[in-house]
Amino acid sequence: KYYTPIRLQGIEPTVYVFTDKEGATQFRVYGRAPDAKRGFYVATVMATVSDAEGGWDFTLDVPDTKPLRDMQVFALYKGKNLPKEEVPAGIRKGQGTGLYFFFNVFGKRENLFWASSDGETYAWYLPNGSRPLAGSPELNADAFAERMHREEDKYYRMPKELSGGYAKEVFITTTDGKTAMVSTDYPAIVMADLKER
Repeated sequence: KYYTPIRLQGIEPTVYVFTDKEGATQFRVYGRAPDAKRGFYVATVMATVSDAEGGWDFTLDVPDTKPLRDMQVFALYKGKNLPKEEVPAGIRKGQGTGLYFFFNVFGKRENLFWASSDGETYAWYLPNGSRPLAGSPELNADAFAERMHREEDKYYRMPKELSGGYAKEVFITTTDGKTAMVSTDYPAIVMADLKER
């Protein structure tokens, strides 16, 4: 439950990520190496500047031949309440330190945490019930603002393909130290295709 599935452009399988206690993004893939057990394997992800505007070309390597179990290596976050005047428009305070929420364009509540692993650098992270998800990658605030319902806006019907979840944008740091914004491995919300309720 501490792995976040992401989709990397040009990489076929789902890649799973988490942030470790040192603040580094760790990559995992699921499968089976030849003559080995099925499970999660350590992966490395490198990035080079893409020909596409502002994008990255990713390469994936799986150096180990033994699956592993990650235990007690995930970044642990502690929530903090923002001063009322610093809470972004459209976001509301939830019950619990650092827990906030907003209603999206489908009228669904989305929880998120304002939290930090070191008590100094704060950002928005995915929730795990009433606490921040251990190992969560940082959420892109601009992206969740785009699917936030505004008071004057109408609500939309949720397409069936999004009922199991929809893509959220997160930040990762590749193995070679590049910061990239990627989507979680779910279908994207295409606003132009949505129908009003």
